[in-house]
Parts: sequence; structure tokens; C-alpha cells
Amino acid sequence: MRSLRNLLLHVDGSEHALERLKFAQAIAQPCSARITALYAVTPWLMLYPGPLEGMSPAYTVLSEEDAEKRNRAKAAFQAAATGMGNVDWLEGALTSPYEFGNNALYADLMVLGQKIRSNRDVPDDFIPSVIMDSGKPAIIVPTGVAHMPVPLNSVLIAWNASRESARALCAAWPLLTEASEVHVAIFGDPTGGPTDSIKLEHYLRQHDVKPRFHLSHATKDPGASLLSLAAELGVDLLVMGCYGHSRAREWVLGGATRTVLREMSLPVLMAH
Repeated sequence: MRSLRNLLLHVDGSEHALERLKFAQAIAQPCSARITALYAVTPWLMLYPGPLEGMSPAYTVLSEEDAEKRNRAKAAFQAAATGMGNVDWLEGALTSPYEFGNNALYADLMVLGQKIRSNRDVPDDFIPSVIMDSGKPAIIVPTGVAHMPVPLNSVLIAWNASRESARALCAAWPLLTEASEVHVAIFGDPTGGPTDSIKLEHYLRQHDVKPRFHLSHATKDPGASLLSLAAELGVDLLVMGCYGHSRAREWVLGGATRTVLREMSLPVLMAH
């Protein structure tokens, strides 16, 4: 099983980006991975497009403000990264925060931050957009969390025998195989019925993982149920698929994905 070699860390102008750096370092150090930091925010010119572009003093003022903001974020980040020899700052201004997903094509794992309503730097659909556009997995770090124990003590896998949950499980292997406890939550009726848990247990045991299953009947809010179970078990990481589809650049998320992204209080590894 190949270990992680490159983490792509999302940096914005908030102090939470520095928390994410510490979090990413906790993952990177045990497997000697490098961290590539990329600044990606919504530029002023994206908020005020049209006649401002290239033809007014306001264009120059907003462009300079974007550059100054990026430089402040870079300075704070580099100060926090002092002594970390495995961290690289990726130069180049992005014209759109969604371009972060293009750079993720060349990384093993993205490290993103939970959306904060008061933070206008990051679009509301940034997380699902970069996960679904890039096809790469991401660990979303909740606000105020700057550490995850590696090796993990306990992991919860959300399983529904879908492509998304299978991709998330595969992406989690470098972290999963060293965990002391692995729990599997199956809510509702999986595609393959009762045999799904048997197949999954056999698959996990082939990787020397001995899971504990938690079966539940259909629930109106599987996302809330997942978070409740994660809290009850005291797990370090939730692994799940990211569900949704694009409708004219607007992401329509599945209920569980939407709830978890909004209410999560533990790190979540997602893949689409």
C-alpha cells in the first residue's frame, strides 16, 4: 500500500489556515510527505466583475488590495512554517478559488477547512467543488482543530456500497491500516442488502483490518446520525463519500454531505 507523498493545503487569509498547517504536518511527518500550500480565495474582481476590468482606477485599487492580502497571508504562513522543511509555498495568483481543484490533480490528498459563514474569502460551495471537480480525496478540518493523532486511535467508515464510499475507503488506507479501532456505520438498506456488510468485512480483513459494524434502519437525517455515532464512539476521523451533482455551477449536495459539512466537529475524509 503506497503511503501519502504530497498534501495540498488550502490557505486563505484567516488564522484557521495556520491551524490546518499544524494538522497537515501531523499527517505528513510519519510518512515523510511534503506539504504544498496554495493560497486560494475569491478575488475582489470576481465579486465586482464586468465594467471594472482593465478600464478604471477601481480595477487597479482592487488588484493591489488582492495582492497585499495574499502577501499578508504568505508572510503569516511562512512564519508559522518556520522549521518545517517539508513545506512548500506554491507561487502564482489564482483568478478563481475553484482553480485549487486543478492543482489537486497532482496531489495525493487535499487538506481543507470547514466553511465559516463569516469568511467571505471562500465560496460556500468550495469544498464540494474542488472534491468533485478534481476527483481527489480531501480531509476537511473543523474550526478549532489543529491536530489529529497519527497513527489514529479510532476511525468510523460510513458505508452504503456506493462508488463514493468505496473511493473514500480507498483514499483512507494510508491512515486506516494503522488505526487501533475501525468502525463501520451502515444506515438504511445498502445496495446489495445484508451481504454488503459480509463482503466489506472480508475486504477489510484482507488488509488486516478487523471492523466493528453498526447497523441502523433508515433515518431521516443520516448525516446527523453519523455525527452522533462518531461522538458516541469518540473516533478521530470520519470517512465517507461526498454526494451531490452540479447544476449550472451550483452544487446540489446530498443530505448527509450537507449536514456533515455544516455540523462536523471532527476531521472528515471525503471523496467523490
